[in-house]
Amino acid sequence: MRLVIDVDKQYKKLFMEAAKAAKAKLQVDEHYLTEAEEDKALMKLIEEGKKQGRVNEKEHDDFLNWLNNR
Repeated sequence: MRLVIDVDKQYKKLFMEAAKAAKAKLQVDEHYLTEAEEDKALMKLIEEGKKQGRVNEKEHDDFLNWLNNR
């Protein structure tokens, strides 16, 4: 069985230890998003949430303001 897990850098050691404890073969592919790529992905998600009705207009605007001002 093959299991692919995307995690933040901060959790890398935790998952490596879990794999070691499970005696699992581990392959690490360290590709991290740039801040610009991360921002683009977040904007895409918030737009999709708005389309699906999961995010209202105020939440959408607040999030975009936060994203642009950080």
